[in-house]
Amino acid sequence: LQDLAERVPEDVLVKEAVLSGSRLELKGAITADYEEAVSILSSLVSALKRSRYFSNIVEVPFDMEQLSPESSGQAPESELVLTKSKARDFSLSADIVTPAQ
Repeated sequence: LQDLAERVPEDVLVKEAVLSGSRLELKGAITADYEEAVSILSSLVSALKRSRYFSNIVEVPFDMEQLSPESSGQAPESELVLTKSKARDFSLSADIVTPAQ
């Protein structure tokens, strides 16, 4: 669990972690716009893939949503935000691996 805790980005709220045999089911939320949430989840999955303790990682992608473009409003050259920031639930599962000594 220490390895998992070190790999979870600070933008991720882990709501539930269930170990069933050697399979970990993880449920959580990321509060961000859609594009940023996808990037954060991708970072988490990549970090778990680099770990020697996890394999066969399967993520459930976020639901697609309608674009609602709006300016971030900071300056005339402000970036266009395509989706609103909100809590986005995710789930993933992975096999727990016992590394060889």
